[in-house]
Amino acid sequence: RGLGIMAKDVVRALALCKRACDGGNLNGCADLGTLYANGTGVAKDEVRAFALYRQACDGGDMDGCNDLGAACAAGKGAVKDQARAVALFKQACDGGNVNGCTNLGKMYLNGWGVAKDEARAFALYKQACDGGNTSSCIDVGGMCAKGTGVAKDEARAFGLYKQVCDGGNMYGCALVGTSYVNGTGVEKDEAHGLALLQQMCDGGKMDGCTALGSIWVMKDEARGVAFYKQACDSGSKGGCSSIETLGMMYALNNNRARADELFRLLPPQRSPSTPVTAPVTLPVIDPSNKRIGFTLVTDFKNKAPRANVEIFFAYYEPKSKSWEKSNQRSGADGNCVFGVPAGRKGESNTFVWASTAKDLDDRMSAVADGKFLASRIPPNPKQQELDLQIDGEGHQLITKGNVQMWGLK
Repeated sequence: RGLGIMAKDVVRALALCKRACDGGNLNGCADLGTLYANGTGVAKDEVRAFALYRQACDGGDMDGCNDLGAACAAGKGAVKDQARAVALFKQACDGGNVNGCTNLGKMYLNGWGVAKDEARAFALYKQACDGGNTSSCIDVGGMCAKGTGVAKDEARAFGLYKQVCDGGNMYGCALVGTSYVNGTGVEKDEAHGLALLQQMCDGGKMDGCTALGSIWVMKDEARGVAFYKQACDSGSKGGCSSIETLGMMYALNNNRARADELFRLLPPQRSPSTPVTAPVTLPVIDPSNKRIGFTLVTDFKNKAPRANVEIFFAYYEPKSKSWEKSNQRSGADGNCVFGVPAGRKGESNTFVWASTAKDLDDRMSAVADGKFLASRIPPNPKQQELDLQIDGEGHQLITKGNVQMWGLK
């Protein structure tokens, strides 16, 4: 397959995929679609990628059906359609594509395009795991550890982490080490767990460095941050994101000096800048529906002009017990104005936003899992001053007004 040599020769990979697709090899069409979707060796073209995925799927290639489902779920190359994504993931899964089973499980877990069903999600993740998808084995382990869709069983979770670790998955190994440190699902042996993680980190496995950072940051922040930075400097998104999260928590607690110290540790393209825009006044913009208007003030680095930057937004609707999502592009001033229903007495609006559809979905999952607090607007405000300022990664930097920042619980 052309993608198999992509790391060595992108131009050759593109040529091979195109030749295969033109010759009737449907998997070649799916691979060619991935190159167009990512802009690898060719100008990025999500519409062309969508057409190639559909060509492959219509011909019976299950990789193509899974890829087409992912494009529908994200709204890339066509109008977003989560119900259609569910149908395509099911088609791929039923056709033996374990990635399709994983993606279908995610849809059931979050209630995207289908009624939420944690037990069904667990079964699908397990099916993918049994079929050789190691990332799904980690998902199964996480659900066992929390008791999501299955009876809580931390020992079973540890067994799955060890299984994928033994198979070479470094994130699984990091979970094994962390489990020993915390005594979760296995007899506590902090020294052994730390030694395993240190061995990983010293060997260039950055999941180990990030895990060490998370363990140490609560006991010795400087030592923990040093591990995060080691991982971040080596290209680990987890290490960089951990520094960002810590910095934003300091910013939230009005310690901007410490926040800036942490942000300076990040690579330039990830380092948040300090917004300088003024707060905005929030009137009720739709009295009949009691909707509250607010502005997301974007501060995207290296985006000139700031207009037409897309922002993804979602709020939780208590009545339907589901997330309502939307997206729009910023105006000439770089701002996006959204409206959310005013909360009933004793109830707040919960909302999240991000700079990509995937990040939005991840944040909604994190809120549902109890890992993060979403932002909240109190019920029935008459007038509010609210300044939600975000950078190019979709992270909130500063708030003004009666709003809580999303962050670690």
